[in-house]
Amino acid sequence: MLLPGNIKLIVFDWNGTLVNDIPYHMEAYRIVLKDFGIDAKNEELKRIIGRSSTTEVIEYFERKYNIRVDFDVIRERKIKKYLEVIKGKALFFPNELKILQRLAKRYVLAMFTGSNKKQLTKVIPNNVKSLFKVIVSDDDVKNKKPDPEGLFMILRAVNVESNHACFVGDTARDMLTAKNAAMHAVGVLSGVDDGGKLREAGAEIIFKNVVEFGEYMLKS
Repeated sequence: MLLPGNIKLIVFDWNGTLVNDIPYHMEAYRIVLKDFGIDAKNEELKRIIGRSSTTEVIEYFERKYNIRVDFDVIRERKIKKYLEVIKGKALFFPNELKILQRLAKRYVLAMFTGSNKKQLTKVIPNNVKSLFKVIVSDDDVKNKKPDPEGLFMILRAVNVESNHACFVGDTARDMLTAKNAAMHAVGVLSGVDDGGKLREAGAEIIFKNVVEFGEYMLKS
């Protein structure tokens, strides 16, 4: 299926979509949770990190281990450890920044991410941040994905109707979020879920990564 030619707004997810940082989140969580007696396995972390907010990740392990932990303490330690782990790492995919710069000249770009604002602020470079008209983070919404609250905030802010917008993400939850907002759902295979899961959740079209998606949009 092809996207319609009347797209005005492109909203991107962050983790696993614009940046290749899922393994670094996994490492940060594993180290921090171990201090609380939680032995988080990589397979388990990969399964839940890309589909969950920080709150939901912590609640998952609370239920599994039948314990109560200080959410704020774990959150702050995880942010600190994540920033340590990614230091010196190249987070963006090859040629991605050039594509985003070209897209920003033709479309309104925005971001809706499950990452918290403090962490995002310390990671996103100013030259990238300036490309996005609106950035909505986990702290900005009461209802997490797949609730469309964050996407509705963006649509109102830029005054674009949902049928003229698409949401690009790497998880089934992102696709469901797009559908719940009546936006076009675009999947990328650079993060958590495979093509089958993305299509099952409502992806209208799937690309290898944001670069391939951007090239498609620039030709349309």
